[in-house]
Amino acid sequence: MLIECGTRAVFAAAFGPGTAGETTYAERMLDRLTSGTLVLLDTGFDGYSLAERRSG
Repeated sequence: MLIECGTRAVFAAAFGPGTAGETTYAERMLDRLTSGTLVLLDTGFDGYSLAERRSG
């Protein structure tokens, strides 16, 4: 889920089986991020490749 920190409003979500993994669902929401968006990620997203796909 993508959640706004101040209001906790959900502005994107992806669902499916747990066997697919978090990064699979994160990729489905990359188009919801805009230039200048600050994204806080947990330890499962410590690689640069996900962010690089959004900017590319």
